[in-house]
Amino acid sequence: LIRYQIGEKIQDPVYNYRHFEFDKGAVKKPIRIYYVPLAIKDINKRDNLAWSAIFGAQTANKVLGSLSRHMTPHRFYIAWPYGHYNPRLLREYRKLIIESNVVLEHEQENVKDNKYLSFTLTKEQIKKLVEESKTTSSGLWDKERKNRLSKKERYSYKGYDLKKVFAGMDFSDYEEIDIPEYDPLDCWKNYCRFIAKDLKITKPKILKYSEWNEIGLDNE
Repeated sequence: LIRYQIGEKIQDPVYNYRHFEFDKGAVKKPIRIYYVPLAIKDINKRDNLAWSAIFGAQTANKVLGSLSRHMTPHRFYIAWPYGHYNPRLLREYRKLIIESNVVLEHEQENVKDNKYLSFTLTKEQIKKLVEESKTTSSGLWDKERKNRLSKKERYSYKGYDLKKVFAGMDFSDYEEIDIPEYDPLDCWKNYCRFIAKDLKITKPKILKYSEWNEIGLDNE
């Protein structure tokens, strides 16, 4: 759905809205968007929403690290499609998010309380979460590896919510960013409640469908 709405790139809003520039096109900074499918081995085993973010961070680290050690990311910013808040609130925290670990909170609750609010993860934390996905959940066999578990008991990680996946996260040294208004969109009931507010949300101009030229081809 996002792929057909946005495409392969989006303009950096900070540079896109610099209206005082004489040549606005010269200062724009496109941000590449990559769509990473889950590994086949994880389908029906670890394929929950939290794991998609963890696996995406793993993939970004692997791909960029293979190009150059100088391009290896040190921190990942995790955002969810099932929670709504005003994204413009984060503009003033842009530098803080780049340089520090941050967690967004609404009424003193965050992702550890099943709130679809953004936060950052380091490479070490990603590695720990990958290990926990193996040690805190069931597999195909029981602990003695003698009998297969029933279909309901096997691969329990796929049923984990955000609270259970990130339960071991320590946010004590994180910078907290307060979000005054937040709406969950994780089910039809919550979505209907959100739409009923009549917030008159408009699609930002930077979210227009855009793709990179194919090699050897120009846009018509």
